[in-house]
Amino acid sequence: MNLVKCAWVVAVSATLLQGQESGLKIPDEVPEKPEQPAGKQAEKLWDDLRISRPSTPPAVDPDKGEGKFFFPSIGIKPQVPVLQTPFNQSETKRFNDQMTLGNLHLSSNRYYKASHYFWEAARLQPENEDAASSLAVCFLMAGDSERAIVFYRELIKRSPLVDDYRFNLASALYKAGAYPEAIQELEILIEDHPKEAKLLYNLGINHLATDNREAAITYLRKSYENLPQNPFPLLAIARLHSQQGQKLEMLAELEKAALLLSAEELRFYLDHPAFKAWDEPGLYDRVISKSL
Repeated sequence: MNLVKCAWVVAVSATLLQGQESGLKIPDEVPEKPEQPAGKQAEKLWDDLRISRPSTPPAVDPDKGEGKFFFPSIGIKPQVPVLQTPFNQSETKRFNDQMTLGNLHLSSNRYYKASHYFWEAARLQPENEDAASSLAVCFLMAGDSERAIVFYRELIKRSPLVDDYRFNLASALYKAGAYPEAIQELEILIEDHPKEAKLLYNLGINHLATDNREAAITYLRKSYENLPQNPFPLLAIARLHSQQGQKLEMLAELEKAALLLSAEELRFYLDHPAFKAWDEPGLYDRVISKSL
């Protein structure tokens, strides 16, 4: 069984376009951690594309790879009605090309590079929700929580019934340390999906971050009950027991998690400071012996 080797916190489903237009050229890679522009706030960036056909280009041409990265934005809903001219076939092809190239980079975890193409697609069709949501995914996965929060809040205003937008907003809020706000968003989702393990898990870790340990354990156990092949709720509970000095309870949870992990994966998680705090040689030997 192949298991994800990082905490199950963010679940983003980015739809990748299946075909590639012939003749599309993938430019050279640009640095993954370029500088952000000074003095630009996320709320201001959302307004950058409020008009129908903005003429301001991105600060960096992805084909040139000039080094500095400007986080673009797209306004889905203009402040005033804007008359749109019909898109001709050439413009539609350009939009599809940019989205295809953006998704190619997104599928390879090159979030900064992907965002350039989604920005260009957004300039062609500012009202297009696919372009805006793809930019939001790039911000979220690149760790730019501030801009991800702004984008997902705006996307929710337009499409309040899209659960992925609200879940990704909660993920961005968690990364930004806004745990009570993340809990509020997740509680909205859990009303319609009371047995969704992903939601229960994220409610658990947000409550854990606010030191509400009772609520955290309740949600984490419910998550495990609804998806027993997932070891991460057990690891989180074990970590909590360790922090409370409850060695036997910690080991019991770790032994259950070990049944779902390889020895290599288990050693990786046991390297957490909460588990290393127990300075007892051989303490985890029995736990590791139960791994896959």
